[in-house]
Amino acid sequence: MTELGTAVRKARKDAGMTQRELARRVGRSPSWVCQIETGKIVEPGMDTLTALASVLPDYTLADLQQILGYPVTPPNTDNPGPLQKQLLRAFNHLSKDRQGVLYDMALALLKRQQGEDDESHQD
Repeated sequence: MTELGTAVRKARKDAGMTQRELARRVGRSPSWVCQIETGKIVEPGMDTLTALASVLPDYTLADLQQILGYPVTPPNTDNPGPLQKQLLRAFNHLSKDRQGVLYDMALALLKRQQGEDDESHQD
């Protein structure tokens, strides 16, 4: 079992849900829930994490992202600049699905950049 699978299983059981009930609430099959819990699905997409976080009371989306090792950097809310304010407003007006797509794109760019940085250090 993966850390995510363990967390999902515990939260589901603590909430008194069966795999079938969790599956119904997130719009997936019971076998999909089983695959998450047993670690056969190890890196679900943002739409999946968002759906799980919306029905598992023990975890927020940021909690699930951290479990997976995704970088979760909260915005600087102490003194946001005008561009940051504009970006946050635009992001908050997106649907959850579109927020997930944007997050996935940003994560892919970060991973690509990290790979390029690793390659440049090998020279």
